[in-house]
Amino acid sequence: MREFNEHEIDIIQSASAAAAPLLENAELFDQLRAELRHRQQTETELRRSKTIYQELVNSLEGVVWEGEFRDGGLHCTFISRQAERLFGYSSERFLGLRESNLWTQVFQPDDWAAMNLRLRHATKTLEPLEIEARAYDDQGELMWIQDRITFAQVDDSVRVRGLMVNITEHKRSVRLERERNQILELIARNIELEEVMARICELATSQFQRAGCAISALRAGNLELLATHGLPNSIRTWLQRPLEETAFATWVRQLESNTQSISDPRFNHNEQELILKHDFRATRSLPILVSNQAIGVVTVYLPSTSRDNFRVLHTTTELSAIAIDRNTLLEQLEYRATHDPLTNLANRALYQERLTLAMRQADLQKSSVGLLYIDLDNFKFVNDNFSHATGDELLKNIARQLIAETSAASTVARLGGDEFAVILPNLEQPEEVAQISAQLAKSLTTKVVIGTHQHEVSASIGMAIYPRDGSTTDELSNIADHSMYSAKASSMSNAKAKR
Repeated sequence: MREFNEHEIDIIQSASAAAAPLLENAELFDQLRAELRHRQQTETELRRSKTIYQELVNSLEGVVWEGEFRDGGLHCTFISRQAERLFGYSSERFLGLRESNLWTQVFQPDDWAAMNLRLRHATKTLEPLEIEARAYDDQGELMWIQDRITFAQVDDSVRVRGLMVNITEHKRSVRLERERNQILELIARNIELEEVMARICELATSQFQRAGCAISALRAGNLELLATHGLPNSIRTWLQRPLEETAFATWVRQLESNTQSISDPRFNHNEQELILKHDFRATRSLPILVSNQAIGVVTVYLPSTSRDNFRVLHTTTELSAIAIDRNTLLEQLEYRATHDPLTNLANRALYQERLTLAMRQADLQKSSVGLLYIDLDNFKFVNDNFSHATGDELLKNIARQLIAETSAASTVARLGGDEFAVILPNLEQPEEVAQISAQLAKSLTTKVVIGTHQHEVSASIGMAIYPRDGSTTDELSNIADHSMYSAKASSMSNAKAKR
C-alpha cells in the first residue's frame, strides 16, 4: 500500500476538519429536510383544498361571493362561476371595488343604495344579513335575488361572505296568490265584470316582463273582447272583431289538442306578422271553462318562448271562469227578479223603475212620456173553457206581438193576469201616444191559433201622458188604469183607445 505524502495528508486533515461540524449536525439537517417536505405537502394540500372548495362552490345552485372592507369600500375578491349563469356576465367583471364595477349595473338603483347602507351598518355589528333586492340579467330581464351575508373581523379589515339565490319564482308565487285573493274579494263584492277582468289581465302581465294579456268571452253567440292590458291599440282593435261561436269552438278544439301556440283566428296572416313588430314573439291561449264548457279564452302575449308560466295562465283562466260564472248567475237572478217568468216581459218592479227613469229623462229633455195600460177582452173565457196552458200560450203570443209593435226604447211589462203596460219614453209630441194606442188596438184585434183551436183576441187600452196627466208614477198609473177600465166598461171590444 502506498503511503500518503505530507501534502495529501494535509488535504485529508483539512477535509476532515470541515466535515466534522456537518457530521455533528446531521440530525439537525434531517429535521430541516423533514420540515421542508411537510411544508411542501401542506401547500400542496392547501392548493388541492382550495381547488375542491372552488369546485364545490361553483357546483352550488346559488352564487357564492367573498370580499373585504378596506379603504372605505367593499372589494369583491372572489365570486363563483354561477354568477355568469344567473346574470349572464363573466365572473371576472364582478371582482374589485363593488361601487365601481358591474354590481351597480346589475341591481336596481334604489335596492342597490339600500343594500349598501345595510352592509356598511353590519360591518360595525358583524350581525348576519339577509337582503332581498331586484336585479337584471344581461337581457334586461327582471329578477329577485336573496343574499345571505356573514361578517368576520380579521386584523384591521372585515371579511364578508355572501350566498345569492334567485327567488324570482317564489316572489311571483307569493304575489300571484296575494293578487288572486284580492280579485276573489272583488268578485265576492259584485264589482263590475269589466273591472274584474281588467284586474285579472293586470295580474297576468305582472308575472312576465313586457307582456300583454286579453280576455274574451262568449256573448249572444259571439266571442267578444272583455279586457286587455299591455297591448297596443292596433292589437286591441283586431281583438274587438266578434268571432262566431262555431269558429270559437273549432279554435278551442285546436287548443285542447295542441300544446303549441295556435294562431288566433281573429287575426289574418299579415296581422300575425305585425304582432312580431311589437316584440311579442309568442302567444299562449287557454280556454275559460265552466262545467267543462268553453265560455271564453285568455291569451297572453310574450316577448319570448322561454318564459312560459302555465300556473299563471291557469290561475288567470280560473279567476276568469269564476268571475264570468258568478256574473252570469247574478244576471240570471236579477233577470228573474225583474221579469215575468211566463212572458219574459218586465215585471211590475222593473216597470216602476223604468217609468221613474223615463219621467226623469223627460224632465231633462223637456219631452213627454206615454203610458198605455192593456187588458185582454174575454181572456177569462179562454182560460176557463179550454185550459190554463192555453191561456198561458195566449199571453205569450200577446207579449211577442206587443214587443214586435213597439220600439226598442219602449218597455213592455206584464203587471199580472192579463194586464200589460207599455212605457213610451222621450216623445216630442203627446199626440203620438194616441196614434201608438190605436195601432196596438188594431194589431191586437186578431185571431190566434193555439193547438187545434182558433181564438179571437181583442183588448181594452187606456192611456196617460206625463207630465200632462200626473207628476208621479202612481198618479200616471192610476189614470191609465182608469182609462183602460172605462174603455172596457164601454164595451168597446174592438180595443178602441179612449182617454
